Amino acid sequence: MHEFIQAGYPAAQLTRLNRVRKFQQVVFLSCVLSALGKHLEKQYLLQRPANCKLSTLKDPTEKPPRKDLVLWREALRQIVPECGIPDRLGDHLHKGYRIWE
Repeated sequence: MHEFIQAGYPAAQLTRLNRVRKFQQVVFLSCVLSALGKHLEKQYLLQRPANCKLSTLKDPTEKPPRKDLVLWREALRQIVPECGIPDRLGDHLHKGYRIWE
């Protein structure tokens, strides 16, 4: 959410983005990035199937409408462009929450 705030999204859109963030089981920016920490994982642009768990955390049940998912995709692409973020994220500080396949 910090990244969306830094990007200048207004409060109403932040509420919508947070709804999708919880549904998609995203905690940190690193959750939506590839293992190299530079590029966006495409699975986070799509609505997570209900039976698919992407995190070890138990998130509240959310059912974001399609318009919120569209905003989510646009916001993620703004934060993580096609060419990737300028600098890779640093080393892990602790074990993450994301489930890697």
